[in-house]
Amino acid sequence: SHLKKVLNGEKKNTESSPISPHKLLQQLALLDLHSEPPVHTSEVTHERKLKKVGEQAGSNEGGLYQDEETGQEMYVKFYENMDQGRMENLANHIYRKLGIAAPESEILTVDRREAFASKIIDGHHRLSPEDLADDDSVKAGLVVDAFLANWDVVGLFFDNIEEGADGRKYRIDNGGVFTFRA
Repeated sequence: SHLKKVLNGEKKNTESSPISPHKLLQQLALLDLHSEPPVHTSEVTHERKLKKVGEQAGSNEGGLYQDEETGQEMYVKFYENMDQGRMENLANHIYRKLGIAAPESEILTVDRREAFASKIIDGHHRLSPEDLADDDSVKAGLVVDAFLANWDVVGLFFDNIEEGADGRKYRIDNGGVFTFRA
């Protein structure tokens, strides 16, 4: 199936809009959930030289960091239980592979500490609750939100979905997925 090939990295999702909820449910039902996961989230990729440039914005220790080599800004979280960071990373990968906007993220080492980091979305800004409720791409992600058990998809203050400069609506804080709560 198209979805299985996308999840296994055999094919890129070239669809400009998310998969329809009906089609997504059909494709999810066909997945072999007992096979090797397509995204390896347990490995720390590498040590990065990051400089802290902004304060913590949520409930987890962390803040805004900048990669000293590339200039890329990233939001870094030091979870008490790094399994939560691994699950957030996995959720971001699943969202993106299904055509739903989410930041690129990784598990890395910062100052000899394992951390979760997500790239900052270019030109990002918050949307009003009304804009979120009226947006078809936000609605189209509902099935995946439910599949991932994303308890905090919109955020307490409607701050977990932001619009990027490209006009896409990004689910930016996906730490409340699977068995974890935000």
